[in-house]
Amino acid sequence: MAASSNGKGLSKTYRGCLRPGDPVESDTLPIETPDLSTPIPILSFDEANDWLNGGHAFLVDVREKIQVLNLGRIKFSVRIPVYKILQSFALGDKDFFYKFCAHKPGYHDQIVVYCQSGLVAPAGAAKLRKMGYFEVGILAGGYKNWIANGGDIVPCPERNFHFSGFY
Repeated sequence: MAASSNGKGLSKTYRGCLRPGDPVESDTLPIETPDLSTPIPILSFDEANDWLNGGHAFLVDVREKIQVLNLGRIKFSVRIPVYKILQSFALGDKDFFYKFCAHKPGYHDQIVVYCQSGLVAPAGAAKLRKMGYFEVGILAGGYKNWIANGGDIVPCPERNFHFSGFY
C-alpha cells in the first residue's frame, strides 16, 4: 500500500516531522546561536555558587548512576549522563519535565555542568553550547571540589545497600 501525498509532495508517514519552512515554537530552537569560538568558562566553587544563587541556573550532573549512588549528588542537580545530553535536551519542555522532574532551561539560562573530578564535564558543556545554550559553565574540580569546599549535597539512601549495577 503506497503512502498518500499531503499536497506538498511528502507522504503522510512524515507527519509530525519538521520540514523546511514549517513554523517552529520559539522555545524549541534558538533564534541565534552562541559564539562557539569563545571558551566555555571554568567556574570556581564560589563562581558556581553565584550562578546557582542567582535563581536561574540549572545544574547538570553528567556522572554515571553508580557514582551518584555511591557518593551522592549536589543539591538540586539533575543527572543526565554525558552520552544522553543531546537526546535529553532535544526533548520538548513537557517531556523534559516528565523525565527529569525539572523545568528545561532556556537557551539564555545559566547551566553549570559537573562530573566527578572535572574531566568529563567539558564534553557535556560543549554539547550544550553546540545545541545553542549560551550560558554554560563547568564546575572546576567537579563533585570532589564541591565537597572539599563544603557545598550542599544530597546523599543517596541507596548507597547503604548492595548495588549490583542492574535496575
